[in-house]
This record gives sequence, structure tokens and C-alpha cells, in this order.
Amino acid sequence: IIGNNAFMLGKHTLLSTKNLKNTISSNGHFYNNDNYSASLHAKKKKKDIDEEFVAKIRAESEETLEDATPKFFSGGLWDSNNDGQDASSSPKIASRIRSVKDLGWKLPEKRQGAIRPRHRAYGGSNEKPIQLKPGYDETSELCVEKWLDIETFYDIVGDSGPAADTVFCAFAGGGAFCERSVVETKLQEWYSSGKTLDEAAFFKSVNQGRLELGAGWSFFAAINLLIVYCVAAPTNPIALSVGTNVENAILWYKAL
Repeated sequence: IIGNNAFMLGKHTLLSTKNLKNTISSNGHFYNNDNYSASLHAKKKKKDIDEEFVAKIRAESEETLEDATPKFFSGGLWDSNNDGQDASSSPKIASRIRSVKDLGWKLPEKRQGAIRPRHRAYGGSNEKPIQLKPGYDETSELCVEKWLDIETFYDIVGDSGPAADTVFCAFAGGGAFCERSVVETKLQEWYSSGKTLDEAAFFKSVNQGRLELGAGWSFFAAINLLIVYCVAAPTNPIALSVGTNVENAILWYKAL
């Protein structure tokens, strides 16, 4: 009897151990071990997919933000694109521009008009070209010539890197647009010796354009720093001098 009981007890223990091996308790629920392993694998795979999806969305968001961020125009100075290209190849682009027709001005020239492109430091970067401003009418005899914006220039020359910026700056100077009359004058200077680009004349125009661009930004920064200085230290000599001149002007006006 004792032997039979021991045999039955051992058999029961073996079956219980086998059942426990094939089952795992989690939050009061029992799962088959194979199903549980499959569930873990599915969760890990889903986690990997989620991480890849989040990484992809983050990368796309960064690219979108980078594209939406306006590029500071330096005229090709100190810039280089992702391929390591710098402004040294700008004469190759300039040599492909022989006349204003190469930049889209194919119709007879219109009058220039009194409105000039503003400097980039004084709102020129956000300015619309003259042809997109209210009242522009190409059918009118008084219609003025269109301006060339930098995006159209990029499309024409097939480049948007520092070299293209350098050529554009040579035409536009500190402004955000090229004017037909100015481009014609520059091209006459660049090809004055014949059909070959005079690189010395070209880089002279580049330096003039960059100087105009830098001078405008420098003056803009100096004015803003002066304003901040006068606000922070209202008793400084400059602020006192300005105040004295304003008072004298008011007294002079009242004495009239």
C-alpha cells in the first residue's frame, strides 16, 4: 500500500510539474509557454517597428524644419554646400550667362521705374518682386521691367549653392532681386574684351556686391546696438546729445 501511494504521489507530482512547465501565471491568467513566447516576440517586433517609425518621423520633421528655415544670404561668402562645393566655381556659372535673354528677359526692354529693390537688411528679404506687387499690369504702356528673384535664378542656372549665390550677388548687390538694366551693365563689363569672361571684372563685381551687402547689414546692426545701448544706459553721452538736439529743434520750431 505504501509503495502504491508513493508511486501515485510521484506520478501526480510529475504531472503537476509538467503542467507548471507549460503554464505561466501573469495577473491571474494562465498562458501556454509557446503562446507566451510568441506574444513576447510580437511585442518586441512591434516595439522595434514603433521605434523605427518614430525615428523616421523625427528625421522627416527635422528635414522639413531645415527646409522651412530661411537661409541667410551671404553672397556665397564662407558658404559651402553638402558636396563641399564653394564659390570658386562661380566663373563657370557666370560664363554661361552671355545676355539678359539667358536669364529670362526675352521681350523688348520696358522702362525701369522709380521703385528699387530694397536692401536685404531693410526688408528686402521679405519683399515681393515688382511684378507681384499690386497694380502691376504688363498690358500698360507704363509697365516697368520685371525683377529676377533668386529662386528663379537658381532654376535657370541649375545650381543653388555658394557659386550661384556669388553670381547673384554680383548682379543684385545687397538687394534680393536682379534688375535688367544692372545685369546688362555687368555683362558688358565682364565681356568687354570679347566672347570670353573677364574673371577680373567678374570678381570686381562680386566684391562690390558683397561690400554693399555687408555694409547694409553692418549699419543695420550698429543702429540696433545703439538703440539697445541708449535704453540700457539713458545717461550715456550719445543719448544726452540726441536729447539736447531734439530739445533745441523743438525750441527753434516754437520760435518760428
